[in-house]
Amino acid sequence: MPEPLITPGTYRHFKGNHYEVLGAAPLVDSPEVFVIYRPLHGAARGLVARRLAEFAGTVERDGKVHQR
Repeated sequence: MPEPLITPGTYRHFKGNHYEVLGAAPLVDSPEVFVIYRPLHGAARGLVARRLAEFAGTVERDGKVHQR
């Protein structure tokens, strides 16, 4: 399976919070790929997984489209 197009590093969410992306991983026995990251704000700093399509997608808020 080719490496997903996500670069490890610090990302800024459109709402302003920062996240440390560790990389991407496929779901076992599935083609679905998840981004593995850690919030760099607040008390909860555990690892989080989100579907690559959602992480790299867009969201509409207040009538504007933002890169997630």
